[in-house]
Amino acid sequence: MITPPGIIETKLFTRIWDHFGLSVDDLVALQDLCLVQLKSAPVVPGCAGVRKMRLAPVSAAFGKRSSMRLLFKYFENDDLVVMFLVYPKGAKENITADEKKEIVRAVAAIEAEFSKRFKRKNE
Repeated sequence: MITPPGIIETKLFTRIWDHFGLSVDDLVALQDLCLVQLKSAPVVPGCAGVRKMRLAPVSAAFGKRSSMRLLFKYFENDDLVVMFLVYPKGAKENITADEKKEIVRAVAAIEAEFSKRFKRKNE
């Protein structure tokens, strides 16, 4: 049996998720979709391998255009998915340069911590 990777959320992700009143069922559906698209969702250019995917939460009250965007990264060596940011499609199409910089810094910090904790060989 294959064990799926672990999934964690940043505080920002959780704060935004809660702000929009999205449900636990929506979160479970999002996690399942994320696991399916680990390597197939489009990579955000200049964002350290972070991927962007679309989701349409059932409990979302955004009207006809109820889709949202998720930014996540699959740390394959560590078998971990980090969900960085979620936002309504209508709010913006792409993240800003400053948001990219913050995410790139976060990715680097996570990779450094894993490297330090697990002292990878061949890296």
